Amino acid sequence: MLGEIIAIISGSLWAANHVATRKGLSEGGSTMAAVYIGLSTNVMILWPVALFFTDLSQVGPLGLGFLVIAGIFGSLLGRLMRAVSIGKLGVAGSEPIISSSPLFAALIATTMRAEEMTLVIAIGTLLIVFGVVMTSEGQWRINKIGVVASLATAIFFAFGENFRKLGIDEVGSPTFSAVIAASVGFTVSIIYFKGRNPFRTASGSSKKAFLYGGFATTGALLTAFTALSLADVVVVVPLFSTSSLFALLFARIFLRREEKITLRIVMSVLLVISGTVLIVAR
Repeated sequence: MLGEIIAIISGSLWAANHVATRKGLSEGGSTMAAVYIGLSTNVMILWPVALFFTDLSQVGPLGLGFLVIAGIFGSLLGRLMRAVSIGKLGVAGSEPIISSSPLFAALIATTMRAEEMTLVIAIGTLLIVFGVVMTSEGQWRINKIGVVASLATAIFFAFGENFRKLGIDEVGSPTFSAVIAASVGFTVSIIYFKGRNPFRTASGSSKKAFLYGGFATTGALLTAFTALSLADVVVVVPLFSTSSLFALLFARIFLRREEKITLRIVMSVLLVISGTVLIVAR
């Protein structure tokens, strides 16, 4: 049960990041600045924590390799696509689509890693996916790029979560696993930016919003890796989708001007939460 609770906490922190990202973008910040500032914050905070709590003699090349791959999928590609999707569809529109990640993660976990998918977990996951399909219907008329970016985010995160699980099992340290994921994303982003400083493409107010998002993702990474160390991917990853409920709540409070929350989106989030409750209470 502890792993499930920590996974839900992680979901709330991811939601806080989504809202902060949306706020920064609406105030003139760029997608590159959002990714760069978020990853920079993660690395600066997580490295001291990881070095304090990790026995580096237990870290082997296999586990490190898994974590590097997880960092590329989750911390870089997933975040980049998420920022694009939030910019195109907003938090309320993109988040339910991204919540389809548990389905992809479960497919990968059961086929590649032989995790057990019980009937209760399957029903809970399908409830989440049904909510995603219900919300995404009609969004194609708004912005196809946003929908595609949201689905790409879900798939990247699904692969990332499975490689994270493999890395944690090998390394045995959630904090070290988290900092490697963030460091890989940060390093690759520096290469991608080709010497440009995305920090300059953001205004003062947007930088502040992105910094808050970085704090949120730092906590989200720590709790996410801790949850994965305590429970299977097929259990934990669907619970990360509680971020939809928290994102809806936070958007309603902080983004009243930027976000339009429709009845369809509310119903979708309720389905996501129903699936979550089913998995937790299994």
